[in-house]
Amino acid sequence: MVDNNVQEGVGVIVLDVPQRRLLLGYRLGDHCPRTLAFPGGKTENGESYLECAKRELSEETGLALRFLDSVPCTTTRDIFPDQVYNTFYLRALWDQKQIPKVDREFSEFRWMHWKHLSETGESLFLPVKNLIEMGYNPFK
Repeated sequence: MVDNNVQEGVGVIVLDVPQRRLLLGYRLGDHCPRTLAFPGGKTENGESYLECAKRELSEETGLALRFLDSVPCTTTRDIFPDQVYNTFYLRALWDQKQIPKVDREFSEFRWMHWKHLSETGESLFLPVKNLIEMGYNPFK
């Protein structure tokens, strides 16, 4: 049975493997503004998770990177007051030649260490909090 109230989204975990950092951005807009989030968004009709991840990464950062995953490496169920999302994550490798550019979705991007992310005092987007709480390690 399909629940029409549940939306599907994709999060792109951009890895800087040598420095063990991840790319996160400060969200703009009405939905959880000024929280740190991965690039990503809703899947469009008929789009695979990988196609969505590549499109969202390009639209939101200008990056065209090599993906480690062709199918989601993990997922979270994110319950917001007005909507429920199943967020599917795919990892991409930063090639250190491309610089992420902000767009209408993010005010700025920062490279952050995953193991210290929950200790920064920054407001985290619910899917990021959920990944931390489930003990996910994007570098494994």
